[in-house]
Amino acid sequence: EYMGVEFFIKIMLNCFVNCFQKRSLVIVNKKVIKLNKLSSIPKKAKIEINELRKDFPSLLKYSNSIFCDAAAGTQVHKSVITSINDYLINSNANIKGLYQTSVNTLAGMDFVRKSAAVFYNCDEEEIIFGNNMTTLTFHLSRSLAKEIKSQHNIVLTKIEHDANLTPWVQLANETGAEIRFIELDNENKYKLNMKSIENLIDSNTKLVACTLASNLLGTITNKTELKKLISLSKSVGAFSFIDGVHFTPHGLVDVNDLNCDCLVSSSYKWFGPHSSVMYLNKKYSMSLKPTKLRPVSLNLPNLKNYQLSPWETGTQNFESLMGVGAAIKYLSSIYSRLVNNNNVSSNSKLNFDFDSEKSVVLRSDLVESYKIIAKHENSLSLKFLSGIKQIKGVKV
Repeated sequence: EYMGVEFFIKIMLNCFVNCFQKRSLVIVNKKVIKLNKLSSIPKKAKIEINELRKDFPSLLKYSNSIFCDAAAGTQVHKSVITSINDYLINSNANIKGLYQTSVNTLAGMDFVRKSAAVFYNCDEEEIIFGNNMTTLTFHLSRSLAKEIKSQHNIVLTKIEHDANLTPWVQLANETGAEIRFIELDNENKYKLNMKSIENLIDSNTKLVACTLASNLLGTITNKTELKKLISLSKSVGAFSFIDGVHFTPHGLVDVNDLNCDCLVSSSYKWFGPHSSVMYLNKKYSMSLKPTKLRPVSLNLPNLKNYQLSPWETGTQNFESLMGVGAAIKYLSSIYSRLVNNNNVSSNSKLNFDFDSEKSVVLRSDLVESYKIIAKHENSLSLKFLSGIKQIKGVKV
């Protein structure tokens, strides 16, 4: 019923705009500027997109093509490829061994989990890795099913990716729980009607799931309204699940600021390999019972626990996770490349040395890098939307 011509065109516009947003970042040659004095891109900075493209092998291979596949993911940075390759050559082993390759794997996992924790601004023990967002969501739903009964309800929205819809609908079908939807606004068909949430969430609400940005429409959920939704969920003891897959390439998340219980994104959306990263608040990672094998400890992951999580099933895809760490490092490097022309070597190995001071620097660099990303994406979007208006028959 929504697929009118105007609606379809707006969907296509979103796909193209997000394509340009995801494929283009900023490289600026500039003299050294102290980190604590730079909060935005220097006005005279020169953006060298062609230099950036050299760091992405697939863009060189398909130099005459434009990747219009925003929903499908991004191309990977060369440092991601290098990290995966280096792991398979020098560290290919399972953990808990006393031999060098096993020791290397443990050190790598410690680095990646700590990096992911900085990326979300949470504790390392709250990080869970998986093959993709869909798998992690289904996995979590198995544990939540034990807490939901027929008298309960689950609140979803009408702009969700199916991976943040079907797992919860199936959960409701299994438990007899009621599904409630936050509808689209009557005046703006592309935004959620958040005024209705107080009528939807009550003492029987057990789960509230919402996206940060819609995969279909590109609609970005208003941060203030989202925090109100999460706060209202907490007031009745409901679990808040946030889909950050489509948002994380464009904006840096802060789970402490959102105060959500769970958030998930996929690294292939932000220049990494096909893996996903979930944040699960300690309160729930300890109280919920994960579906697991008998030998797996219920202790949360850390170096002393060999980085084993009861929420991660079986042997992890270690090589892919090394690529996740490299992708986070690359994102944070955009800022340093701006201020002192310090590039991330495409052939360098990951340095697994990670302490609290480096954690603070990494988060700070990520914050500044995402400011650069946002400014550049905004200029591209405005240019594209201005140009598309000139095409006869297109309404923006």
